[in-house]
Amino acid sequence: MKIDAIALIALAACSPADGSNTAGGGGGATSNAPLVGTDWESVSTDGTSALDIELNADGTFLLQAFSVGTVIDDEAQNGMYSISGSTITFVPTEWTCTGSDPAFAETLLLSGGVLTLTDSTGSTTFSPAASQVSANASVTFGCFTSTGFSASPLVPVMN
Repeated sequence: MKIDAIALIALAACSPADGSNTAGGGGGATSNAPLVGTDWESVSTDGTSALDIELNADGTFLLQAFSVGTVIDDEAQNGMYSISGSTITFVPTEWTCTGSDPAFAETLLLSGGVLTLTDSTGSTTFSPAASQVSANASVTFGCFTSTGFSASPLVPVMN
């Protein structure tokens, strides 16, 4: 999956080395939530990192990778998406990292209130979000890199 091929894999603490996430998602409601309009999350087993994706009815998406400590580090990406059969294609237009961020596709499966996105690096499962960030939380936008987190604003993608 990708924030940088969803830089989600850059959040290695959020999922095992093979790219799969066996935590079962965010632990939210298990109702059959609709794909579009639901805030989907996948939280690491230790609760220190999470992935969040929201697909909007107007064809836009917001994808975020969080690291939670004394502050919340947030790598964000937004753009347009389209669905054809079981494939969802994301076309990023803005993100908090620099450089190019090409379109990418994932295989999607929505079953029993769980969303699974799969690509060549593995699968990530998402459940409807069970938690919200406190209005008092200190959130820093930026980019996860191999050397840590670097603060940066949301900027247009340069492809």
